[in-house]
Amino acid sequence: MTKKQTIAIGAGVLAGLAAAALSAAMSGGMAFLFMLSPLPLMLATLGFGAASGFAAAVTTIGVVAAVAGTLGAVVVAAVIVFPSMLAAQLANLARPAEEVGGPAGKLVWFPLADILFYTGLAVAAGFIVTGIVHGYGDAFVAELAARLIEAMRQADPQLQLGEEQRGQIVAMLATLVPAQLPWVWVCVLVANFYTAMAFAKRAGQSRRPDDIWPLSLRMPRTALPVFAGAMLLTIVSGPLGHVGAAVSGAMAAGFMLAGFAMLHDRSMGKPWRPAALGAAYLAALFFIPVLFIFALAGLTDTRRPAGMSDAGGPPPLP
Repeated sequence: MTKKQTIAIGAGVLAGLAAAALSAAMSGGMAFLFMLSPLPLMLATLGFGAASGFAAAVTTIGVVAAVAGTLGAVVVAAVIVFPSMLAAQLANLARPAEEVGGPAGKLVWFPLADILFYTGLAVAAGFIVTGIVHGYGDAFVAELAARLIEAMRQADPQLQLGEEQRGQIVAMLATLVPAQLPWVWVCVLVANFYTAMAFAKRAGQSRRPDDIWPLSLRMPRTALPVFAGAMLLTIVSGPLGHVGAAVSGAMAAGFMLAGFAMLHDRSMGKPWRPAALGAAYLAALFFIPVLFIFALAGLTDTRRPAGMSDAGGPPPLP
C-alpha cells in the first residue's frame, strides 16, 4: 500500500467515525448535527476517491452496529451512507468527450441533473428499507399521531379531541409521512453535497470543474415517468402505496430544487434579484403551497448540462 493510499484510507476511517457520531446526534435531540452526518462521507469520497469512501462507509456502519445494533446499522446504511456515497462517487465520474460527440482532448463529467435524480432514487430506496426494518406503516403512524396529540395537549391543556378528530390526524399523517421524510432528506443531502463540493474544490482535492448550479441543477427527462408512476402508485393502499409515496416525495424534492435553481438562473444579473430571492424563500418558509409551485416549475425544464475539463493531467478519481 502506497503512502497516498494509506492517507486515503485513514481519511476515510476518520470520516466514518465523524459520520457515526453525527448520526447518533438525533437520539440526543440535536437534529442539526444529525443532518450533517452525510458531509464527512462525501468529503472522503470527493477528496480521496472511492477507496476512502468505502473505508468511511464500513467504519460508519461498523461503529453504529456496535453501538446501536444491527437494525440501527441497516437504517444508517440505507438512509445516510448509501445515498451520500452514491452522490459523491457519481460526481467523480468522467469520460472522454469524444465518446458522446464532444471535442477531442476533453473530459465530460457526470451531469449534476443525473446526480440529483439518482440520489433521489437512493433516498427513496433507503426509506423503503427503513419501512421494512422499522414497521414504517400504520403502527409507526399511530405512534407518531399519539405523540403529536400529546404535544398539542401540552400546548393547550383544554384541548379535547374526539375519536373522529384523532382518526383525521392519523389519516393525515399516514398520507404525509411516507412522502415527507424522503422529501426533507433529499434537500438535506443536496445541501451537504453542495458544501462538500465547495470544501473539496477549495482544498484542491476535486478534479471536477465548477458546476454552475443555477444552470445545472435540474432533473433529467427520465425522472418525469418515474415521478408520474410513483404518484399513481400512491393511490394503492398498504405497502405499495408507501413505496409510491417515498419515491414521489424524493422526486418532488428534486423538481422543487430545480425550480429554485431556475429562479436563481432567471434573476442572475437583474436588479430585482435580492428582492425576488428573499421573497421566494420567505414565502416557501411560511406557505407550504409555494413549494409545490416551484416543483411544478422544475417539471418544465429537464436539461442535462455537463461540465467539461481538459483530459490532460491526472485521471479522474476512481
